[in-house]
Amino acid sequence: MYRFQYLGGVEEGKELMLKINEYIEFYTINQPFLSDDMISDLDKIRAEFQEVFEKFYKHIAVKNSDNLNEFFEASNKLKINKPFEDIEKKIIAEMRKDLKVKKF
Repeated sequence: MYRFQYLGGVEEGKELMLKINEYIEFYTINQPFLSDDMISDLDKIRAEFQEVFEKFYKHIAVKNSDNLNEFFEASNKLKINKPFEDIEKKIIAEMRKDLKVKKF
């Protein structure tokens, strides 16, 4: 996402859209093996990722300068708010518990 923000174009946007769809397909297929909490967290990551991506894409690929504030808001979200960090930690902790792997 960081790279797309600064150097992205239509082709990179298409690639990211495909990766988002692959991610959705992956966790949808694996839902029977995941807890409700993990599914919820994976969905939150997807929602955050899509929101940031859409704001970047509108500005970069569609050349929409009207959404410059949204573009910077999305950029700050990645840099400052780190929307994925807490969710990733929860998912990793649950996976370690399920796999009976202790944190070193």
